[in-house]
Amino acid sequence: MSPDASERPGGGAASPRVLVIDDEAVIAHAVARLLRGHYEVVPVTSARAALDLLAAGEHYDAVICDLTMPDLSGVDVHRHVAATRPELAGRIVFISGGTFSESAAEFFASVPNPRLEKPFDRATLLRTLAGVLGSS
Repeated sequence: MSPDASERPGGGAASPRVLVIDDEAVIAHAVARLLRGHYEVVPVTSARAALDLLAAGEHYDAVICDLTMPDLSGVDVHRHVAATRPELAGRIVFISGGTFSESAAEFFASVPNPRLEKPFDRATLLRTLAGVLGSS
């Protein structure tokens, strides 16, 4: 699925741009709404579509990515980003429903990326994203 129109805050200087990847449209758009007013948000419902945007040279300051998706997982997305856009790999925040495979648990032990358990609140999301952007 193609990305929706960017949800850009009104006026002022350019806001950091955040790519939100979740195969559930309602969650992708809910996360976008939580970030609206603080960030320019591009929600997509396909990991492949997200990777296509990155391959096309689209710039993002951070990525929020569901861990468990059909076709490509959040781990797959991270591995691809680490190989092709390494400057962005550390600015991926994973969101999850809490179920992890053994390989996902091993992956999280090997990377410093933050992970938020669904459901999370706006303050936690904003604080986590600010931390990721502040450390870049």
